[in-house]
Order: sequence, then C-alpha cells, then structure tokens
Amino acid sequence: MTRGRSHWMALLGVGLVCTAISFAVFSVTVLQDRPCEASADLDTDQATQGCLEECDCSAERQDLQVYIAQLKAQFASTAGLRCKPQPACPQAAAIAEPSLWPDQHVMESRRYRDFHALPSAATLMLTFAAPATPSGAQITGQAADIGSETAMTLNWVRHVCMLGLPHAVVVPDEQTRQLYEKYEVPVYTPKGLPMPGAGLTLGADAELELDSLKPRVLLQLLDKHNFDAVAVSDPCTVWLRDMQSYMDMHPVADMFMASDCLSHQAEALATPNVDRCGHVPGSESGMALNEGIIILRNRVATKALLRQWAGESAPSQDPEGRRLQDPPAGGAPQELALLLEAGSFPVAATAEDPQLIWAAQRSVRLGVLPALLAASGHTHFVQRLADRYQVQPYAVHASSPQDGRAHTPLRLREAGLWAMDNATSASVGNFLTFTINVEAVLERHTAQLPGAGPSDLQKHLLAVAYQAAVLQEAAGLARALNRTLVLPHFQCYCDQAPTLTVLQACTVPGSDLRLPFTCPADRLLNAEALEAAGIPYRAAGFLERSQVPANITRSRMAVHIQPAGQPPPATVTMGLAASLQKGATDRQAQAALRKFAGIRVLDVVGLEPSSFGGFEDMQTAAAFRQQFQAVVAGTEWCCFGEWMPNGRAAD
Repeated sequence: MTRGRSHWMALLGVGLVCTAISFAVFSVTVLQDRPCEASADLDTDQATQGCLEECDCSAERQDLQVYIAQLKAQFASTAGLRCKPQPACPQAAAIAEPSLWPDQHVMESRRYRDFHALPSAATLMLTFAAPATPSGAQITGQAADIGSETAMTLNWVRHVCMLGLPHAVVVPDEQTRQLYEKYEVPVYTPKGLPMPGAGLTLGADAELELDSLKPRVLLQLLDKHNFDAVAVSDPCTVWLRDMQSYMDMHPVADMFMASDCLSHQAEALATPNVDRCGHVPGSESGMALNEGIIILRNRVATKALLRQWAGESAPSQDPEGRRLQDPPAGGAPQELALLLEAGSFPVAATAEDPQLIWAAQRSVRLGVLPALLAASGHTHFVQRLADRYQVQPYAVHASSPQDGRAHTPLRLREAGLWAMDNATSASVGNFLTFTINVEAVLERHTAQLPGAGPSDLQKHLLAVAYQAAVLQEAAGLARALNRTLVLPHFQCYCDQAPTLTVLQACTVPGSDLRLPFTCPADRLLNAEALEAAGIPYRAAGFLERSQVPANITRSRMAVHIQPAGQPPPATVTMGLAASLQKGATDRQAQAALRKFAGIRVLDVVGLEPSSFGGFEDMQTAAAFRQQFQAVVAGTEWCCFGEWMPNGRAAD
C-alpha cells in the first residue's frame, strides 16, 4: 500500500480533474431478533406493562415500548412480551417475530392482500412495478435473490403496509404478477390495455412503455373501480405518514404533485421565480413538477387531464366550463408536467385556496407538495431539511435530478429507510469503526494556501481526497482483521451538479444547502466497487440502530494507532483499550490484536494515511490496491452527463 502524504495528495489530483467519488452504505431497518420478543396472548397494555416489569429488560424498556408500538401499528392484535433466556411470562405462548423480507416468502399479516378486497371509498396507494429482473441480477448488499427494482418496490410496499393504507402494485406481465403474489402483495393487472412484453429488459424502452401505461391505468382505477383518489408514486418513494390529513386541508384541490424545488425558504416566503420553484404564485418560469408523486382525486377535471396525458381525445371544456388543452395529433402520450405547465404562467393562486395554483390552461386546481413535506433526494439526504426543521415528511422520493438512481437503496439504508435487508446483517460478524478528523486536516493544510483563505472548492477537494485515503487504510485493516467495516459520516464542502455553475458557490442555484454538510456516502465512493472488492460494510450510524443486538453494542474496545516514540494513552496502559503500532502490516495487526478477536466492535482511534502498513503478501497487496482504485474512481461530482461533450467530466 502506498503511504504518506504523497498517497492522499495523489488522490487530490484525481479530484482536481473533477473525478469524483461515490460510495454506498448499508443500514438495517427491519425488525429482528431482540432480547425481548413478542408474545401472542398478552393483549392489553396492562399485561404488556406487567410483563415489562417482570422481564430483566430495564435497560431496554424505552426501546421496547417503541418496538411494541411498531408491532401494534402493523398487526390487528396488540402484542405482549416475553423475555429470553428466562421467560418471565410463561403463560404467554410465544409467537414468531414479523416475517422478515426477504428471509421468507410471506409478508407479515395485514389488512389488505387482494386488490378486489380494497375499499373504493379511500385513497389507493399505487406504484408501477418494472418487469421482473432476470434471474441472477441482485441488488447491492442484498442477500435475497431478487433484483434491485423488485427490492425497491417491496420496500415501497413494506412502508405503505406499516401505515395500514390500501395499496396495490401494477404489474406489466404474468411473470411479474407471480413474483409479487409470492410476497402476498395486492397486484393490479390492467384490463384491455396493451402491456409491455414479458421479459422486457430494464432500460429506457421499458420505462417509456410503463410511462405510457400509467395514465390509462389511473383512468381505469378512477372510472371503473371508483376510488376516491389514487396516490401513485415511484417505487423509490418511502411513505412515512398518511397523506389524507394534508389532502383534507385542501378539499378543492383536484390533484397534488411533487416538485424538484430545492428551497423550503422560497416556498415558505412565497418568493417567485426561484429556480425549480416556479410554482410559487407570481413566477414567470422555472416550474419543475416531478411525476414521482402524483395524487389524483376522482373528478371530471383530473380524468380529462389523464385522457390528455394518454393522448386520447378530450372535450374542450369540462361541465364546469373550465377550458381544457387540446390533445396532440396522432394520439401520442405526453409528459404530465408539460401539460400542467401549459398556460400556467404567470402562476396564479386559486381564489378558494391560496396554496393551490391553476394549471393546465386553468383547468386543474393543483397543489404542489411542499419540499419539506414531500422530500426529494436532495432535500432529504443532502440538505437534510427534515432534521434541520424537525419535521417528518409525508414521503421521501429518493431521487433527484442531481443524483442517479443507482445509489437510491444505499441512501435509504444510510437514512434508516430501507426495509429489505435480512436479519443477519445486524448480528453476524465482528465490526470495525473509525472516525476522520477532517477539520483538523483542513486547518493544517489550507493555511499554506495563498490569499485570504481557501475557497469552498479547495476545501472540498482536499477533504474528499483525505477522507478517501483514510477510508483505504480502514478498509485494508478491516480486511486484515476479517471484520465488517462501519462507515463514518463524511463531510463535503461542495454540492454535486452536472454544470460548471456549482464550482462558483459550491451550491446548486435555488438550494437551501448550508456548507459544509454531512453528505451521502455515495458522494465519495462507489458502493458497487466496494462490494466487488470483497469488503463487507455497514452504513454510518449502523451501531446506533435499535435492531443491532445489545451483545454487539456492549462489546466494544478502542484501538489507538500508536506513533513510534510516543507513550500510549492511559487507557491502554490500564488495560481499558488496545494499541496498534502505526504502520503495522496485516500480519502484525493480526498478531497484536489476536486476544481481542472476541470483541464484537473495535473502534480505531487516530487512523490517518500510512496508519496501516499494507499486506505482506505482494499479490494480495497489488489486488487490494487495484480493487480500491475502482472504489474512488469513475464517478463524478461536477460537470458530467449530458452537459459535457461525450458525457465526460470536464478536465
């Protein structure tokens, strides 16, 4: 392994040509084996509390109350407790924990399993499934043999189930229908509509076919099945609250839709003409509606709009006399966002509700969902507006124009919103954690730069290069010790965007982002490459999640990297911590820490470039270097995609 300052400064050179870094995370949100388990017969709160008092679980009581609340929300009957290994409530018959996807082929008990049993006097939660992934395609970090698109859709289903909402998945073919019925998911197969062919591979063509199908399916659900409303969202959406309360506050709205607005401030202060927030009344342009979340009430205006969206003929006026846009010639489907924007500028609020605007040639009363309540990938994972304002969104649409779809499951894991990891990911193996003191490094090295001080861009390039170098040390040490790497929280000083404008202020125009910020791990590293390198990992904050058993979180030991010639910390001399000589090779590290092999978590302190001396076997060392180079290369944070010649990053 290359060592020293030249090692990570070389990585800085990579950053200087806008070669970015992206890298995935792994977090667990499923309920799993716990010291206290659910039991069947204790059906009252009093009995539950009594069992809690009898159980030797006092240290976990608060967490257990949360656990019980989750169970109550998911099941019709109230759950009690029993403790293990000493059952304090022997009269209670133990029941199995909720079935964990994808460990079993049956989802937990719930109210809705069949589409035909869904109540029509309700808002139907809906998503469209992509054709079943061919056998063998797996999602990054996913133990089950299901494809990434399937796992994303099942994650959508699980969160909607936890809210107890009527829901269905629209399937494009028989193979996909059988797949979701195996998980007891209510499926809807459109009647009399041309469906995408079975075995259609994922890609642009598949997405176009599914998009063209969407308005026709929505018309069927509103016309023939007579649902009060349909809330259709992409599979990468995570629903956290029931939207019905918000809908009830705006009874005259014909429909609601998400947007790519990046500024809560622009919406809260009603500032017009902010980039991507052009739905604010008074705006002349800049509307950025997002079809990832659409809620349609069963009304004449919305059904007329759906017919236009599908490219069908539509009346020039609805019964209320509102003018409708003429359909295009040839019957080709249109983009819904463009239909709604047509004739909408300057944007005007409706008289009945100032939070609604007129759209689609003033034929539809549209409620654009606030960025704080229908969060996008940028507002939730980058700006972290929910944490800043202490508000839980109704939904998180985990994609944005600034970020690719490939990292979506990884971001959901990091945020604790991914429900598709199996139970073993929280309890199997030993772990290694580390921290990175970016601020100290910046203070030490930016003082050497000329001028009044470093720019945010200079800070970002230096911080990214240093963090990547320290991560390489940690990954090598984790592999040497046969431990799972727990990623730290990474710091960024510049946002990601496809255009050169981000280099000026390091923020995307129209964004509320504050610098520096805790950035998603994919902004630094490539997760798929990390997996390919054979380095198991978990997300930042993994050990703080309630699903991690206490026998892991209570078995921890600090390991101090010991520079030559310096005395060890007092905790080491007292036997309360371990030390590892700086520059120790894999075999030296194994020998030095062998007696701590039974400790579940080693917290490495003082890790920096050259802390790990690499692998003594030359072939192993060369292979690791090559594998890790793929982790920190080939992804971009600036000047990429369609904005640059040949889709390449700028030099």
